[in-house]
Amino acid sequence: MVNVDIERIASEVNTPKLLLHSLGERSVAALEGRRLAAVMPNAEIVLHQDDNHIFLPQTPEFDQALAAIDTCIGKQTHHQVECAGQQRRN
Repeated sequence: MVNVDIERIASEVNTPKLLLHSLGERSVAALEGRRLAAVMPNAEIVLHQDDNHIFLPQTPEFDQALAAIDTCIGKQTHHQVECAGQQRRN
C-alpha cells in the first residue's frame, strides 16, 4: 500500500476549492472532509444531510449540491472579473 500525505499535498493547492460532503456518509466520515478543508487554502466545505458518497439525481441532496456548485462558480467568476479589473488599472 502506498502512503500518501494528502493533507500536505492539499495544503499546497492554492486554487479555490469546493468540497461537498454528506454528514451520514459511511465510507469517509464528515470529520475527514472538515479536516481536509481546514488545511486547504481557499477551500469551502458544504455539508449535506445525506448518507451518499456521490450526489446522484435521485438522491435527496442533489439539487442542493448543484446549488453549492453554482454558487462557487459564481464566486470564482466574480473574483476573476475583480482581478482582471485591478490588472487593467495597474
